[in-house]
Amino acid sequence: MSSACLHSLQYRMSSLFPS
Repeated sequence: MSSACLHSLQYRMSSLFPS
């Protein structure tokens, strides 16, 4: 599902840009 893909991308983004 696309939602799973979005979660995966969000996780990577958080790892690259932790806030």
